[in-house]
Amino acid sequence: MAKDLSTTFAGQIFDDGAGARGSLTVIGRGALTLARPSFYGGATHIGDGLNDGSGKLVAANASGSATGFGAVFVERGGTLAGSGFIAGPVVLRAGGLIAPGDPATLTLQDSLTWEGGGVIRLVLGADAAGSDHLELGSLIRGADGVFLFDLVDAGVVPGTHYELIHFDSLVGFDASDFSFSGVAGEFSFVGGSIDFTAGIAAVPEPGTFQLLALGLFATCWSLRQRSRRRRAAA
Repeated sequence: MAKDLSTTFAGQIFDDGAGARGSLTVIGRGALTLARPSFYGGATHIGDGLNDGSGKLVAANASGSATGFGAVFVERGGTLAGSGFIAGPVVLRAGGLIAPGDPATLTLQDSLTWEGGGVIRLVLGADAAGSDHLELGSLIRGADGVFLFDLVDAGVVPGTHYELIHFDSLVGFDASDFSFSGVAGEFSFVGGSIDFTAGIAAVPEPGTFQLLALGLFATCWSLRQRSRRRRAAA
């Protein structure tokens, strides 16, 4: 459990050995970073389900599963982040946030059930290698609502192609379900991924005042040239 100070835990969490499954609840304004794999079978809950910024878990393990084998629930106000690995199914609730890092690939080896109102925040850099990415087993459509990608511009180059999420299977979603904020562009399903191509900003058309000013300048220049020619002829 993380309170209001951020903490890195380099130990491991196990079941108690007597048949009871361990569990983890992350609540508070600080972040709990799990640096090594754990081996408990109970659920992990991130956030209190009520308040914004009420819990953050950072998976920083290089192998195994940061949260054991049980399900992970990103509740309202909670954030799941990091570049590690999670073995159990993950549920993103309304008001919850998945935000890997800057940049990072977060790997959810089982499934992600995305409920409407949950947000996936990804930082996009100048290329795919310098951008956030989610690697999933299955992407499953949960309760109805807005399925928002919050894309953070960290040096986006217009026209660059990004793979936001790669998955083994897609359940219940179609292309019209997703919306984006932060970076203009277009998304598409390509094989087993949701891809995004950053847009090119349109050059604004000149306004009425600009056109009048250009016309006046051209007229004045033409009259001046005529005057010079007349003086030269005299």
